[in-house]
Amino acid sequence: MAKKNLHLFFLGLFLFFLVLSFPLAAWDWQGRWHSDTKVLRYVVRVWLYWAQFSVLPLLLAILTSSWNNANKKYSNAKAILCLCLLGVIWAEQIEPQILRMRYTTIQTQPSTVIPKPQSVKIALISDIHWGIFGRDWQLQRVIDRIVTLDVDAVFIAGDWTYEPKLDLEMGFAPLKQLAVPIFGVLGNHDLEKPGPKLADQLTKALIANHVQLVEKQTIPWKGWQIIGLNDLWGGNPREEITSLFRYPASNRLVLTHQPDTLSFLPKNAMQVGFAGHSHGGQVLLPFLTDWQLEKSVNSGWYNGLYKAHSGQVFVTPGLGMTNLPFRFAVPPTIDVITLRVP
Repeated sequence: MAKKNLHLFFLGLFLFFLVLSFPLAAWDWQGRWHSDTKVLRYVVRVWLYWAQFSVLPLLLAILTSSWNNANKKYSNAKAILCLCLLGVIWAEQIEPQILRMRYTTIQTQPSTVIPKPQSVKIALISDIHWGIFGRDWQLQRVIDRIVTLDVDAVFIAGDWTYEPKLDLEMGFAPLKQLAVPIFGVLGNHDLEKPGPKLADQLTKALIANHVQLVEKQTIPWKGWQIIGLNDLWGGNPREEITSLFRYPASNRLVLTHQPDTLSFLPKNAMQVGFAGHSHGGQVLLPFLTDWQLEKSVNSGWYNGLYKAHSGQVFVTPGLGMTNLPFRFAVPPTIDVITLRVP
């Protein structure tokens, strides 16, 4: 009897959270930038964010229900369902809250251009996706962690937003707490590919929060040249490459959102290129993740350090989520990269 009462309690709790998710999603959707098309799709994603909190009581309700030992097929199906729900709980409520620090040292071979660049340490992040899946406290947690790092600059490789709140300047205000230069570019979700039309307002908000957006520019920094390239879907980086890379190779660090953009650079055009976009797959599943990545990243540069004809390429798996509020085997990551000059 006690077990039955416990089962009914968890079942009632599941139904309570599931029903509550609908008004919470309606409330949460108000006051957000949203795309003119596919509104229903994004409303459903907001609902999924709130509905996730009903999964744990559902699992407990199943675990406390009576097991039919006489029916082996039923018992096996129940066990598989419980494992699937455990995976969902991990991917929705646990792994996205993990903040992984990954440290990489990249050996560089500077050109003969004077001045000789300095060895530097960079915090690289991408795909913050502040919005329906990325909340204020998660961005603040990332900034709090970066503040403790001994880095010379922060590079942010685009996709700042994902149907965010209207007050962009307030939303990204935690960036002001960083005492080092912040260099950034916009990503496809910031440039309506897909996403709402907010690029101008986002640009103003980021500049107000001490971010130096570097698209179409060459910025001298500690003997390096930081070159920013626009997003491959939302801009025209090929034209920018023609203009910015007219001169012989120098000590270039290239920042862009999509790794594929770096495949268009001339031979030996840069020392290191930094990108995001892939989320490292976001959810790593056999075969399925590779198939999905091949659709969005043609170069095969998904996560980590690669050697390209144009130089070295580093891709960060980013922080946020799109499409579904899941991360599985690819936790949110801050990459700390040391560029070592001989």
